[in-house]
Amino acid sequence: YGRAIELAPGEPDPYLNRGASYEALGRFEDALADYSSVLSINPRDPAAWNNRGNALLALSRFTDARDSFRAALQTTPAQSYAFPSLQLAIAELELGNDTTALKSVRDLVVRYADGFPEARAIYALILWDKGDRTDAEAEWDRATAEDARYRSLAWVTAQRRDRKSVV
Repeated sequence: YGRAIELAPGEPDPYLNRGASYEALGRFEDALADYSSVLSINPRDPAAWNNRGNALLALSRFTDARDSFRAALQTTPAQSYAFPSLQLAIAELELGNDTTALKSVRDLVVRYADGFPEARAIYALILWDKGDRTDAEAEWDRATAEDARYRSLAWVTAQRRDRKSVV
């Protein structure tokens, strides 16, 4: 990506892609720098705002993460880009806004029914944390039916590294 950035420094995609690579490697500060570069080129890029929020969640900077997800949602309709809505709910949960988080995730589960296993898995974990074991297990079963990776604790803990309070 470095060469692409050298050749076209005003193009956001190489920064966005390199930032996602940094994020996958756990280099969250480097990812943030690249997402900032994207936003300096295009302040309304929803993917940059969303990815920035993900990196901030991983760094436990929950207020900044929440603000980034809100910015992502302001640039695109929530119905067409559900991940910032889920990530915003996770940031709210991390900030102690449990009622807001639960309502948001429940709304996502209803809106997307069986098409958003990550929302269903987070919903299950929130319910479990609140002591509602029966509904939590039912939701977890639905999540694993939609995406078998959720059956693997190793995958969940490795891939859901940004959800400290729910994993």
